[in-house]
Amino acid sequence: SELLSARVVRSSSCTVRIPELDLQVNPGGNSTGYVSNIEGVLNRFIDVINLVKRGHEAEILRTDDEANRLELMDEMGSLNMMLSRLEGLKEDDIDEPITMILLDPHGHSMILHPDTVDRELTEEELSELPVGPDPAVFSSEELD
Repeated sequence: SELLSARVVRSSSCTVRIPELDLQVNPGGNSTGYVSNIEGVLNRFIDVINLVKRGHEAEILRTDDEANRLELMDEMGSLNMMLSRLEGLKEDDIDEPITMILLDPHGHSMILHPDTVDRELTEEELSELPVGPDPAVFSSEELD
């Protein structure tokens, strides 16, 4: 669909959030920016969820703790629900739309589509957001 192909520019300081699925990716110390589209960002979430699922599957086989096994199985159900919802979005087979939010304290990230809504981050959001890797800083002596 047209929305899936909308360009996404995510800087290394940007947090990506999908509130309806309680999904969030924060920038880490080695975070890099990327240019993709909505479908590409959804694929990144899908890849991470599948990675977590594989870890849970291995842990379920290893654990002797029944309570832990039941908790992991419950989490697997939630992960499968998220996957089916994300895959449905990619196939335009959705009952409920989602919201993709880019929270960038530096303001360099954006979704390039006429329906996007830009807003300033609140002071609270700015204070709570991770900012990703520290930028390289050189003194004038180091550059000589």
